[in-house]
Amino acid sequence: DEMRSTRTLGRWLLFVSPSLVVGVACANADTNDAAVTVGEDASYVIDTDARTDADVDIDCDAADACAPVGCESTDFCVVPNAVTPQIAVNAISGTAPDDVWFAGSRGTLLHYDGKELRAIDTQLPNALIAVWGVERNVAWVVPLNEAPLRVRVNAAGESEVSPVPGNVWPGPKEKVGRGRAIGGSKDAVWLVGDPADYPDDWVLNQNIRQLVTDEDGGATWRSPLTDCRPFLTCGPQLRAIYSFGPTSAWAMGVGGGFRLEAGGDAGTFAWTPYPLPLMTTFEGVWGTHADDAWAVGTNGSIIRFGAAGEPRWEQQEPVVAVNLHAIWGSAKDDVWVVGDRGQVLHYDGASWALAESGLPPVRSEAELYAVWGSGPDDVWIGGNGVLLHRSKQNRRRP
Repeated sequence: DEMRSTRTLGRWLLFVSPSLVVGVACANADTNDAAVTVGEDASYVIDTDARTDADVDIDCDAADACAPVGCESTDFCVVPNAVTPQIAVNAISGTAPDDVWFAGSRGTLLHYDGKELRAIDTQLPNALIAVWGVERNVAWVVPLNEAPLRVRVNAAGESEVSPVPGNVWPGPKEKVGRGRAIGGSKDAVWLVGDPADYPDDWVLNQNIRQLVTDEDGGATWRSPLTDCRPFLTCGPQLRAIYSFGPTSAWAMGVGGGFRLEAGGDAGTFAWTPYPLPLMTTFEGVWGTHADDAWAVGTNGSIIRFGAAGEPRWEQQEPVVAVNLHAIWGSAKDDVWVVGDRGQVLHYDGASWALAESGLPPVRSEAELYAVWGSGPDDVWIGGNGVLLHRSKQNRRRP
C-alpha cells in the first residue's frame, strides 16, 4: 500500500552472529559510475494524483473538521499545502534549519532551504522509505526495491540524482533483499535492511552493507558480516540506523539490534549483536551517544540502552498501545516520538507524556512515520498526508 509507509511490521526470530572485526575500505561518497540526472525542479510540491481539491474536501463536511488549530496552544503546526492526502511522508533528515529533506510515497522527495519547499524529480514511481542528510545540500535516499540514490542540490539550485547500484542492483528481490534505512558519516555510509531470502553470494546475503571501493576502483555495497551461509537468515531484518560517528552507531529491527564500535586496531570496526528485552519490531532509534540510546517499535514499545548505567537495553513503561515509528531528540531531556493514530510523545528527561500534534480533527488520527529536527524550536513530523513543524511560535513544554 503506497499510502502507508512501506515498513513491514511483524515478529522475527533473531539469528545472531558473532561480531567480526575487519579493516575499513571506505569509498568516498562522490565515487559513482552511474548516470547523473540533472534537472530543474518544480517549485513546491507536485500533485501526481488525479483527485481534485473538491474531492479531498468531501472529508471536511463536518463543522470545523479541517479548520486549522492555533499554533500557540499546540506543540506543532500543520504546514499548509505541503503534501496531498495521497502522499505519505516516510522519512525526514537534514543538516540545518535551512537544509531539510523529506522522502515519501510515489517517489516523492522534497527539499526545504529555509524559505521554500521544493519537489525533486527522482524519476521513480515507488515509495522512498528512507532519507539521510549527510552534508549540506546532499542526501542519501533509499527507494523501495531500487538502488540507493545520492541526491545533491547544486549552486544553481538544480538537483543531481545519482543511483549508486554497486554490483548489487538491479537484481531479483529474493537475491538482493531490501534496503530500509541509511546512515553513518560522509566517508562511512551504511545501508541496513532485509537479508535476502535465498542468498547465494556473500556480497548479497547480509542485512548491513557499507559503501566501499571495489577492486576496480568503483563504488559498491559490501557487508562486513561475512560469516553467513546460504539458505540461512543472516541476522534480523533491520529498520533503522542512527550514527554518532564513522565507527559508532546503532541499527535496530525485527527482534534484534547491532552496535557499531571501533575495533582494537586503527581503521577497524565491529558490528556486534545485542540482545533485546522484547521480541518485536523496532522502527526508530536515536540517542545522545551510543551508551545512551532509545528505540521505539510496535505496540508502544520503548526501550533504552544504558538507562541504569549498565550496557544493556531495558524495557520502559509504555505510554500508548499504538505502533511507534520514529524517534528524535535535541537533547536527553527533549525527545520526540511519533506513531499511529496521530500519536506524538515527548520525554522531558524524567517521564513521557502525550503531546498536542496540532492536527485538525479530520486528520487527528493520521499515521505519523517520521520525526527530525535541528534543535528544540525546529522539529518536523511527517505521516500520511500530513507535514507538521514545531517552531518558537508553538507552546513551550512545561
